Amino acid sequence: KINSLQRPITVYIDDVEVNEVKGLKHKQFPFVLECLKLFKRVWLCGPSGTGKSHLIEQCAKALGFSTDDKNYEYLKGSAGVTESHMTGRMTFDGTFIDGSVSRAFRDGSFLCLDEFDGFDANAGLVFNSVLDNQGILATPNDKENPFAKKHKDFHVAVASNTWGDGNDFNFAGRGQLDLATLDRLQAVKVYVDYDKNIERALCGEFTKTAECLWNLRDRCNKNHVRRTISTRLFLDGQKWMLAGKNNSKLLDIITTGWTKEELDKVNIKELKRE
Repeated sequence: KINSLQRPITVYIDDVEVNEVKGLKHKQFPFVLECLKLFKRVWLCGPSGTGKSHLIEQCAKALGFSTDDKNYEYLKGSAGVTESHMTGRMTFDGTFIDGSVSRAFRDGSFLCLDEFDGFDANAGLVFNSVLDNQGILATPNDKENPFAKKHKDFHVAVASNTWGDGNDFNFAGRGQLDLATLDRLQAVKVYVDYDKNIERALCGEFTKTAECLWNLRDRCNKNHVRRTISTRLFLDGQKWMLAGKNNSKLLDIITTGWTKEELDKVNIKELKRE
């Protein structure tokens, strides 16, 4: 019944209805699509486990891009990702292997840059050409085509846990993004928080489990306990309920490894009694 109450979303691009996307949709789904329609780029930022990358994939599918159609590229940020991963490299025998960024840029695919704040700041300067209206991307390792021209259908979406300010207490290993890069994304920033409608649906018939997890999340936030109660836990909670466990046991599993101070701050004994 809850699934049937999900508001249907019909997407029109230039007055033409596009692909239907089935399944649960985040409350920010329409706005993310609007950004992609107007600017062909968008930046999603929010806590861990809110479904940002899944939301990007859903929006891409609505616009006609998918991995099945081979017009959806995905690249996850880390310090090990180099410029050659993005714009291509030359092998020892002179063969050029295209990069995921330049390939999407040239072919008009949808590019998802996940963990955007994890890219090396210097290598990430490549994205300055990708995110603006210049229309040219340097591919210096390709001798025959030293630059790529942007295809009119090229779309790009980035996802991160921070707004590019660098490391914080919750997300280690995140770098500070270049100001010129941030400038290109200022008009398309979308904050993606936890969506309770999705979390309730993921718990299925076990609505008390959803209430239990929301309660634990609220206690963590109010008492500054640095633990994540993400949307993923609601699906995992349903699985444990179907396996015969109760909410008290679920809390024991989740809080395994927490310090005594953290358990006291959230008053885990009271929560288990409830």
